[in-house]
Amino acid sequence: MPGTLELHGEVQVPGFEASRKIPAVEILAYTGGFMDVPGYGQLCIDLGGLEAGPVAVLADHESRRNGVVGHGLASIEGDKLTVRGQDQRRQ
Repeated sequence: MPGTLELHGEVQVPGFEASRKIPAVEILAYTGGFMDVPGYGQLCIDLGGLEAGPVAVLADHESRRNGVVGHGLASIEGDKLTVRGQDQRRQ
């Protein structure tokens, strides 16, 4: 009969440093102008009307839960949209 086995305890992985820093990422997400977006066609983002804030950092634009590789903070800097945060994938 199938079931779930739960084990609790301390795990030690040789060569892994718990104090290791999480890599920082800086993404230039948008530089203005039109983009050709599949399913939507040509579009541009009005940065003047955009509310920047916390965002998920996605692998290959995969909008699914296991596509999230980190988190960042979006900010508008002049005519550009930038995301700064942390890549939480284990290297």
